[in-house]
Amino acid sequence: MLSSLPLMALAALSALPYVPGVGAASSGPNALKACTYCEPIYTTMVKCQTIKRPGGIGDEITNCVCVPNPDGWYPYLHKCRDCLSGSDFYDTLAQMITQLFTSCTNKGGNVVSDGQSICASNAMWNLCASLNDGSDGTLSWASFTRFSDASQNTNATQLLYLDAPNKGSASTTSVSSVKSTASASTTTLKCCLQPQR
Repeated sequence: MLSSLPLMALAALSALPYVPGVGAASSGPNALKACTYCEPIYTTMVKCQTIKRPGGIGDEITNCVCVPNPDGWYPYLHKCRDCLSGSDFYDTLAQMITQLFTSCTNKGGNVVSDGQSICASNAMWNLCASLNDGSDGTLSWASFTRFSDASQNTNATQLLYLDAPNKGSASTTSVSSVKSTASASTTTLKCCLQPQR
């Protein structure tokens, strides 16, 4: 009986439907859609980044993006993050998603939005993203700001096809020159909400 147990487990695993996971998505405009684990996360971010201030600070944004299990996006975090690699944009977005989870589930974290982007922060860093459907050429962006060492800050853009409403590009406080991953040119990008303390 014990020797048939591994065969039964193998049969059960082979009956499960395939869902793309680690390394399944490319770094192109369809990467978020190609990795099915990312859909609950990016659709929540797109919806919640539209909340403007004053609702973008406090309960309104927190109640929108920090949806607890089983109805939330938390179970998809690791597999989505594993799909996102290959460019500065996707690496930074993966870090932002991780910080968003941490800010939602731990004291000391902060989540804010300005109507066009969403940020998650703690006492050490701030990560932001603006996810836009790029059917009209609008770029999405992701940024990382380390408060103690500006040399580690990153900003990156990417053309995304999300089939989601396009809310335009963000208007915020700091301006950085970044290399666009959608083209070889350098783009001036306005990004990064400052964390509220």
